[in-house]
Amino acid sequence: MTPSLRNLPQEERRDKAASIIEEILDEDECVKVRFGKEVFIKELLPDKQTEVSTSLTIEHGNYKKMFGLAGDGENLMEALFSGFSLLFFGQWKFLDYIDVFEVDVNTMPIDVYETKDKRKYVEAVLIVGCYDRKQLAFRETASSINAATLSVFLECVEHFINAEKAVKVLMDAIADSKKRSRGDLEVSFLLKLSKILESSYCDN
Repeated sequence: MTPSLRNLPQEERRDKAASIIEEILDEDECVKVRFGKEVFIKELLPDKQTEVSTSLTIEHGNYKKMFGLAGDGENLMEALFSGFSLLFFGQWKFLDYIDVFEVDVNTMPIDVYETKDKRKYVEAVLIVGCYDRKQLAFRETASSINAATLSVFLECVEHFINAEKAVKVLMDAIADSKKRSRGDLEVSFLLKLSKILESSYCDN
């Protein structure tokens, strides 16, 4: 797969799920994940391992908390997921099931990303899947390979965290519509729920 290609089916599927999640969650309910100003990346060449350490901020509504993240793996993406999983083990279900299928970084000159000062941008595409769900693709651009990788990782984890929150809201709405004998609302909520469940919610 070439990252610069547009309209990947996994990306379109992610966009559809994301639009439903944004519709279900209020702005202050959506979780935002941000790295600190400094991210330390160490390449251990003899061991073919990558280590990463940084601060991480989780924010939604009036809640804001900073954590320390440290992870390692065969590459930066694997190290990021390793550190994130250790930090939030048991808190979000997707971390138990998510698999990284592909990470592509395009460093070739791409005219569309050329700025007035002639700087070129790197594009990273991440394709993941949870358990038996359909795959999703995430895409980000930045001024370096590491920055693009960090950005696309954040986009991915934010999506799955907010998907879990949206599923809970929809389940409560479905239960309420049943109590009120509102079959029309129940069908609408079930349809939205199914779109999230097919790709963005992980639970065995």
